[in-house]
Amino acid sequence: MGFLSHGDNIGSTFWTSENRWCWTERRTVAPEVIQADYDAGGSLPVATAAFEDESVTSSKVASEICQGEMKENRHGRVLPIPGPLHEARFLERPNRFVVHARLGNGRRVVAHLADPGKLRELLVPGRRLQLRRATDPTRKTQWSAVLVESPDSSTWVSIDTGLPNRVIGRALEQDALEELGAWRLERREYTIGHSRFDFLLQRRRGGRGPRRMVVEVKSVSLVEDGIALFPDAVTARGTRHVRELAALRQSGDWAAAVLFVLQRPDAARIMPFAARDPAFAQALAEARRSGVRLLGRRCSIDPDAVTLGPPIPVALVR
Repeated sequence: MGFLSHGDNIGSTFWTSENRWCWTERRTVAPEVIQADYDAGGSLPVATAAFEDESVTSSKVASEICQGEMKENRHGRVLPIPGPLHEARFLERPNRFVVHARLGNGRRVVAHLADPGKLRELLVPGRRLQLRRATDPTRKTQWSAVLVESPDSSTWVSIDTGLPNRVIGRALEQDALEELGAWRLERREYTIGHSRFDFLLQRRRGGRGPRRMVVEVKSVSLVEDGIALFPDAVTARGTRHVRELAALRQSGDWAAAVLFVLQRPDAARIMPFAARDPAFAQALAEARRSGVRLLGRRCSIDPDAVTLGPPIPVALVR
């Protein structure tokens, strides 16, 4: 998944030989297509950011969030979060992609929000945020919202919808996902049919079955009663992606997986939010019956780094 720049520019991400996340492959998408999906109650694909501020181009954001090496400790794989981050208090969200916040010095600032979900349980007045100052002085929004405090103040939740793709991409490069141990990363951003999927994998030598796998990553931030729920808003694109994964798997030529990445540590499992988006829940159930693998990973977040923790089960019913 790439970043969407004010409904008209889409690009892809890649890792350079210096292990830094960068931007490439810009192309055009009709803004009315994006707006029509919003008007119907939809949301952008997870790990896609739309920009209300026309000065916030994809390449500018990419340059501001380049990542370093992923390292391992006893808790999991750790990837630094670029900083410094500045603590603030949430004030209001005038539209999907902008939040107003107050810094510790009392200054009111406007920050770009990449997550198009509802986030109603997270973005409440007075809730603590972590903001990153933009490095490009030409940006109209000179801040980006990166983290928000959980409702019980026990942890931080990432609201950077591009973070899961960066973490999973790095983990795949290092062969750090045991649930995908039979596969190696071939490339990112692979287009097949009418969708562009996050990762293309190649089966390692000696394995049986389809030689290639496509993996779609979904960012999860909503937790209710210890259960992580996806999606937070109706996602027509997400439903289409899942249906196309099922069709690929049924062809017999492809393996396919949906990997849900929980951007907080306080849930025991992940489930489709059927009450919010029944079409997605139905498509996910059909995909599992077709042989699409449903995988989950849980992350721990602090202002310095994200830790990719152990697998977490994905359930279709409680």
